[in-house]
Amino acid sequence: MPSLIYPVEQGLVTSLARPGGNITGPGWEARELAGKRLNLLKEATPKLARVAVLWNPTNLGAPSQWRETQSAARKLRVTLQSLEVRDPNDVPKVFSAMTQKRPDALITFTSPLTTAYRPLIIEFAIRQRLPTMFAQKADVEAGGLMSYAPSITNAFRQAAQYVDKVLKGVNPGDQGTGYGLMNYALIGAKFTFTGKTAHASVNPWDGKDAVDAVVLMDIGFDKLREHLRPTYRAHRAITMGGTQPNIIPDKGQIWWFVRDATGPAANETYDKLVNIAKGAALMIDPAVEIQPFGAAWPQLGNKMIGEAIQRNIEAVGMPRWSEEEVRFSKELQKSVGAKDVGLHTQVRPFRAGAQTTASNDIGDITWNVPTGVLNFPSSVPGVLYHHWKAAITPTMSIASIPLAA
Repeated sequence: MPSLIYPVEQGLVTSLARPGGNITGPGWEARELAGKRLNLLKEATPKLARVAVLWNPTNLGAPSQWRETQSAARKLRVTLQSLEVRDPNDVPKVFSAMTQKRPDALITFTSPLTTAYRPLIIEFAIRQRLPTMFAQKADVEAGGLMSYAPSITNAFRQAAQYVDKVLKGVNPGDQGTGYGLMNYALIGAKFTFTGKTAHASVNPWDGKDAVDAVVLMDIGFDKLREHLRPTYRAHRAITMGGTQPNIIPDKGQIWWFVRDATGPAANETYDKLVNIAKGAALMIDPAVEIQPFGAAWPQLGNKMIGEAIQRNIEAVGMPRWSEEEVRFSKELQKSVGAKDVGLHTQVRPFRAGAQTTASNDIGDITWNVPTGVLNFPSSVPGVLYHHWKAAITPTMSIASIPLAA
């Protein structure tokens, strides 16, 4: 199952942790994300009071998503407007209902009908200036404001890995449907500045340079770094930087990731980043739009689950590396300037995990569901990720041997 929603509810697997039978793959329970979507929408629009929900109650899993959204709404003191779309004739009716009783934002549950009418829904929301929350990346690429859901593309990639293991003789029912690790909280956002074009040599005084605002925001945060706690991390990419030198750019965009050891600490830095963006907009006089683009808390590992995992790791033991694998690892370590120590040969003692600065959105789950993390030797020590050389070992026996174990 490359991308199956509600596999437990449909009776296809016993549980996500232990599917049983002859089915495995990266499925998920969409209802668990419904409340989070409303929370993220509230964070993006703090004055949010009334939210319209576009959904088909006959769609599998939709009623449970609705209940989760209602639960989140009660906690956030937000009023929900239920807009049911069971067939195409309902689409103009819900548009009319939102026009007459205008909500502050719109959430859409994914269904064949809402997917088919995606362009019309997004066009209506833009025309009505409604912030939107969807459940697919494709909705945002089509013009929606935000989405929050697992990556379908990654799910199909993971499915290929499961197929590979099954063809090598591993029983599908003995495999879990996913694993992950997160150690730092992260808040991401895109800041888009809108100015006014003009000829940079003939009449630059008539223009408002949006990219200047991007540069000022970047400089402003650099001046703030001295006053932030040592645990923070912040990095950015300028994603819109003008078209050509003789045109004053009317669009400028910068994409930021802010991280820290705790969620509140990351949020504190993010709030300062938002103020810097507003200050940059005031100096150059363009408008600024802030689009939250992903957020997560740090991973919280459960000790009892960890102890059970550790016992199994010690029972299985470490892989027996071949001379060729050790030799290759040492050569790779030398090529990146790391110590040529080869591969790990001893099981790491069970201890409190040393927090690293990497991030992954499983952290949100671990604060609600007791979670354990299984680390296995699949990369060469000293060869760090986000470098092309780190992508070599996942294609080799160095990674596949411990994975099969």
